Amino acid sequence: MMRAIILAVLTVFSLNCSAEDYLRLSGVSMHSTSGNNALNYGLGLEHELDYRWSVAGGWYRNSEWHGSAYAYGRYAFYRDDIWNIGIGVGGVTGYRTFKVTPMAIPDICYGVLCILVAPKLEPSGSNVMAFSLRLPIE
Repeated sequence: MMRAIILAVLTVFSLNCSAEDYLRLSGVSMHSTSGNNALNYGLGLEHELDYRWSVAGGWYRNSEWHGSAYAYGRYAFYRDDIWNIGIGVGGVTGYRTFKVTPMAIPDICYGVLCILVAPKLEPSGSNVMAFSLRLPIE
């Protein structure tokens, strides 16, 4: 299932569109409980389909010290020259509870700096605030 989602995302990236493409660099995160990996390096691609919608996919080292692949569609409900505030809905691998964990995550970007906020999904889990860079590809 996740391979099919990632393949669909990559297919969209291969389309010739006038929308923007971005390199997403995962970085660090803060957790509500101790014992989590705070260095979440990773790399992803995001492609804008239009002014509000984009698709993305990539890989990062998750808070449980496992590799995670992700793919999602994102809706930006507020945009201007600096702010891009939206929500991403999709799936991510590499966590204990599900083979592919469903996600619906708020994503707030100010310039190239983005912050996402995710609630804990497991009783032993942690709320997380993760920071990444969203760099335009020209």
